[in-house]
Amino acid sequence: MKTGTLLNYVAYFQEWADNDPELTFFMFGSVELGLEAPRSHPDFNYPFAWLEQPTIISDSTGNHNFNEVFQSGISVLFDAPQDDHDAQIRAYDSALSILYRLQSKLHKDTKDGSIICEVTGIKKEAVSQLWLDSHYGFRMEFMATFNLSTVYKR
Repeated sequence: MKTGTLLNYVAYFQEWADNDPELTFFMFGSVELGLEAPRSHPDFNYPFAWLEQPTIISDSTGNHNFNEVFQSGISVLFDAPQDDHDAQIRAYDSALSILYRLQSKLHKDTKDGSIICEVTGIKKEAVSQLWLDSHYGFRMEFMATFNLSTVYKR
């Protein structure tokens, strides 16, 4: 199982983004950073995946097995003209396709034991237009468990 450090958690999703055939930009960070990236990052391009800062919950099975459960969200966003409804629908559809590939990876990696992620019930929600201009996509909430036993000693 992958080690439950924050660096390994971010690297897991960075690797996924780097290997996705459509994604052109990945970032990890706060809401403020996610909103500012399209305006300020020199390498920025669409579509992009934005991994939010997680809430981390420690878990122990009682047999010296320690895990970190990362509760977080990841958004995949496209740019589409505000006056082109068909382009907006295509952007939403493309964002979902990318998130389905991530969900498939989470399922596969759970089956092979490198992480634990319950894919049943993963919520995907359209990104609100109230806080982003011309960004269309979906945000996926998930819980992923990484092992902490090699880092944390009792």
